[in-house]
Amino acid sequence: MLLENYLDRHWYVGACALELNFRKLPPANSLRLLTRRLEPDIVHNKRMDWDELQFLSLVLQRLNGEGRLPLVGIWPVFHLVDGAYSTLQEEFPESRSFSSAPELVLRRLEHLLNESINALAALIPNTSTTNEILRLELHLDAKPAYALDKLIPASLWSIFGSSTDIALVSAREGSWIEVWQLTASVFATAQVALVAVNGMMGTLVKTGKYSQKLANLFWHTKPTKKAARAKKKSLNRKKSTNTGLALPAPNTLADQQSVLLQRLAQISGPDLQKLDKLVVVVLNLPDTRLDAFGDYADSHLQSAQLRPVPKTKRRR
Repeated sequence: MLLENYLDRHWYVGACALELNFRKLPPANSLRLLTRRLEPDIVHNKRMDWDELQFLSLVLQRLNGEGRLPLVGIWPVFHLVDGAYSTLQEEFPESRSFSSAPELVLRRLEHLLNESINALAALIPNTSTTNEILRLELHLDAKPAYALDKLIPASLWSIFGSSTDIALVSAREGSWIEVWQLTASVFATAQVALVAVNGMMGTLVKTGKYSQKLANLFWHTKPTKKAARAKKKSLNRKKSTNTGLALPAPNTLADQQSVLLQRLAQISGPDLQKLDKLVVVVLNLPDTRLDAFGDYADSHLQSAQLRPVPKTKRRR
């Protein structure tokens, strides 16, 4: 009843906060819906309630701390607020000379966006191990609406490697257990896509018996001190040329190099192109598909085990 009352009064930010707090909708859906409700005001140059948006930024910080803020949710919110801030500066140029609620909101949202993008970048697999065969066992509280091989868009399966091999080995009740055999590149695609839509709650495998082995598959090695200093120096040079308050909001990750060097300085160009393609696809997923991604979120995933499939020895 309270939610309907908020919507009737056009208190969309408050309605979104209720949806997130009481888990009425997945965060990706709720935040996407919020931007659709607020967009007409931006189009007609109506002023935003920056106090409401400041409250929203605090809600999103809390959501991020819980691992529930996905890229698919923060991306459209940041774009909306960035556009509203640009409109504000055009109407009131003097607002650029002092700290304000709009500036604070934009900085908070940009920080959350950067964290979300970097979380995905950290899940990109090492290219030399993408064809290794793995066994993934998932224990869910119910049968998902879409099987994993149907949930992820087909165009993404080959994004991190040439192999697209994924096969359901078995599935059974209790509550629902499914076992998949798949390549490391396919697993990485599933994991990155789920995190992009569900937040860090979408991480299928965090630790376990084979965590050290899996670390060699998916986690990039830390750069040497010399390389880190070189990147930091390059990053500072790029930052010194940026005179605006916030980084420009890219339509994709790869359309503005100045943005990328500051947001994703730790990954290579080829990896960036792969991540860029995945982000573009998941940002355009229909609402019904976003709902289905929630079936694999941490709230429904009871346990997950990932282990290498032993290689068969040839008989002499």
